[in-house]
Amino acid sequence: MCYIHRKATALLAAVPVLLNIACTAAVYYCFWTGFITRIRQESAYIWAFCGLLHLLLLLTAGSLILCLATDPGTIPLSFPARLLDPALCQRKQSHWLSHDFASAQVTFCPTCQTHRPARAHHCRVCNRCILRYDHHCPWIGSCIGLHNHRYFLQYLVYLSLALLLMGGLSFSETSNPMAVLVTAFGLGGGTGLAGFTLSQLLLVVRNWTTLEANTRDFNVYDQSCWENWKQVCGGEVVCWLLPCPGKPECDGLTYPLSLRLKSGGSVTLEDRLLLHPLLP
Repeated sequence: MCYIHRKATALLAAVPVLLNIACTAAVYYCFWTGFITRIRQESAYIWAFCGLLHLLLLLTAGSLILCLATDPGTIPLSFPARLLDPALCQRKQSHWLSHDFASAQVTFCPTCQTHRPARAHHCRVCNRCILRYDHHCPWIGSCIGLHNHRYFLQYLVYLSLALLLMGGLSFSETSNPMAVLVTAFGLGGGTGLAGFTLSQLLLVVRNWTTLEANTRDFNVYDQSCWENWKQVCGGEVVCWLLPCPGKPECDGLTYPLSLRLKSGGSVTLEDRLLLHPLLP
């Protein structure tokens, strides 16, 4: 959200973000009023679950802050000059299917007036091209791209677990209206969010973006679940679990490609840019 330069657009983008935070805070307030304040001498595991819940909420807040504060990734000014390097150019071959080639080629953005690498896309809200563009999330107020995708996934996982845990703990307090509300919103919202989170995780391990999954019929970027995951989340396990600074294992400019042949097989290209044959 802080990378939206137009003030009017930034103010409008802040509304759903604040609404998102307010809804989460309201559910927690109802949980505090309807459950935590009514606990007297419950067993130790209830208090342990409450401690786990507050840890999840802290991780949720941390991942949300990092997702908002991290630039999703912009095209470096030096990128157009790299296109002149013949070592990075790979011309289209007759045995590659045309739509496979088109899905991995460098394109030109008419709005930004610059060439952009494969998987980059222009966001009309942020008014710029984003590296490995996934989608623009209004509830985050920012694009989900190369550098903040991991924080977005962590936010979804932590928030869905926190909602499910609040709903599950409040399930036994059926006599309190606040607890009933938390049970309904926690279990209902947490289940729906968990389903969306699972779909996002499946896209990552298959090396699809949301945009590509809706517009492509063949994935040229799929290597293996492990390699696909590291391209987004990096290779450090600590960074997978905690919202801490870390880098994905790709620069957003080049990707290993698996191209399909007319014969039905595939060929893998490592660290190459596929360019239009007549690109200047």
